[in-house]
Amino acid sequence: MAAGKQQYVVLGLGSFGSSLAKRLTWHGCRVIGVDFDSRKVESHRDLIYAPVEGDATSAETLEQLLTPAVDSVFIATGNNIESSILTALHSIEHGAKRVIAKGITEDHAKILHKIGVERVVFPDQEYGMEVADQAVFPNLLDTLNFDPNYGVFELPVGPSFVGQNLESFTAKLRWTFGISILAVKDPARDEVKVLPPSDFIILEHHVLLVIGTHKDMIRVRSAFFDSVSF
Repeated sequence: MAAGKQQYVVLGLGSFGSSLAKRLTWHGCRVIGVDFDSRKVESHRDLIYAPVEGDATSAETLEQLLTPAVDSVFIATGNNIESSILTALHSIEHGAKRVIAKGITEDHAKILHKIGVERVVFPDQEYGMEVADQAVFPNLLDTLNFDPNYGVFELPVGPSFVGQNLESFTAKLRWTFGISILAVKDPARDEVKVLPPSDFIILEHHVLLVIGTHKDMIRVRSAFFDSVSF
């Protein structure tokens, strides 16, 4: 699925939830943001796809929002542990494919994991951007300190590139998409070839370590890897 078609529900538009929702939108995703505070909802009116005023802990609200098109649910509500747990439980019961929740205490995190939450984070506003990046690009290894728009990614080899030498493939990535190859990982041999030579042959099981902007990676995925999540 292309990143531009991904859809997320963010429950809670406080500091963390707002940062998360805006970053997901920046990635071209459709974001439904829910908060009971009408002022927060109104402040996101022109920033995200669908700001909704409502009770994020309500099973009825979640039942309406969690359609099959929703890829992930982010629980970014306040510091009420009971409400957070109920929201996670209702989200899972209503078919959420993936739930990521803000943790309040370590015990709270353990309970969330027990009921099926995939990931628990202990965030601040800056971390909201990082969580959003990792949701859109599960194989994002890191962002670069000199520019948060750039990242280092793992890129699986698509069938159309198997058997090509690295020179032709590198030229296509660099000149068409602005992506550069740093290394090639061979999981079968547990080896990493840093800056491999131009005559290096790409095999089906290879994984490329590349550097580029998030926007460039979206273009690459749309062009070649829509069937692959990376």
